[in-house]
Amino acid sequence: LFSVFDCIELRLKNCQGLMESIQTAIEQNLGSFKVCSIHYGTLSVVEENLLLSMTSLESLGIKGLISTPVEFMRNFKNLAVFHLKHSDFSEFGALMDAISTCKMLREIRLTGLSFGEKDLLSLAAALPNFTALKVLDLAGLNFTDEEACTALASALSCLVALEELVLPIGKGITHEAKVIVQQCFHIPNLQKLEFNQSLSDEGLLEIANVAVEGGFQKLEFLHLMANHNTTEPAWRTFFQTLSNMPKLHKVDFSRIFTHSIKCEAATVRSFVQCVSRLPSLKTISMIGWLFDADDLKMFDVMKEQHPQSKSLNLTWEWILPFSPIVQE
Repeated sequence: LFSVFDCIELRLKNCQGLMESIQTAIEQNLGSFKVCSIHYGTLSVVEENLLLSMTSLESLGIKGLISTPVEFMRNFKNLAVFHLKHSDFSEFGALMDAISTCKMLREIRLTGLSFGEKDLLSLAAALPNFTALKVLDLAGLNFTDEEACTALASALSCLVALEELVLPIGKGITHEAKVIVQQCFHIPNLQKLEFNQSLSDEGLLEIANVAVEGGFQKLEFLHLMANHNTTEPAWRTFFQTLSNMPKLHKVDFSRIFTHSIKCEAATVRSFVQCVSRLPSLKTISMIGWLFDADDLKMFDVMKEQHPQSKSLNLTWEWILPFSPIVQE
């Protein structure tokens, strides 16, 4: 059956021994395997060799602990997509060296990993090799070392083709937030930016400053969720400053319910004026921002004059699966 297809996707989830059981079929069609994902599987020696033989792979995803040595990455010269999730690699430096040889990489997603300082430094050292990279997703990685985060911030400026950037979290990232945002001047094609949980006041304001100076001309999605350490005065100044983002059509500034915020009228007014300056904006998610009737009236008046008046939507109320009980 494999011989009928030119592009085969092999997705394994808790399937120990499956590859070995179809070894002959795999060996006869090695050039047709383009996508392989392994979730929580331990490969036998035979299966490791089969994987190593799939030199035409263009996408590789690994989730969970596998036994395959990191050097196997050097076999995949055509690799364009690499995902590593919730895995416990002890040789991350070696892994970065190995994937640095994959010159066609367009997408790297490293999520839910246990990173140390040396791992982050290895990542920062490897990033300049990926000048054609379009997606860098570091969601959920927690970085505390400030020096290592400085190296990461500096390396981001090399990713001139990047279109999607999802930043990690941690005290080190908060410390370097402003510098990280400044690197976006060197990423002219950026379409999606996620800076969640660890944005500082300085970093928030720098996003507005970079936008005003022309740094986010192609940005379409701006997600700044659960940044509970940013202050209301910083948000007010951010709203007062933000402009010159002609393609931005979705923002998400949501907060979790334990950190809801009821803004002063001046902050709401600045927010409404900010939206009026963003001509392509259609979707605004601000769950956890407690707007009252006057706030919403102000927004609706502005909305009538907005270029996207027919589709502009503000979501701010929690949607509960049950009817709330209000106690006086």
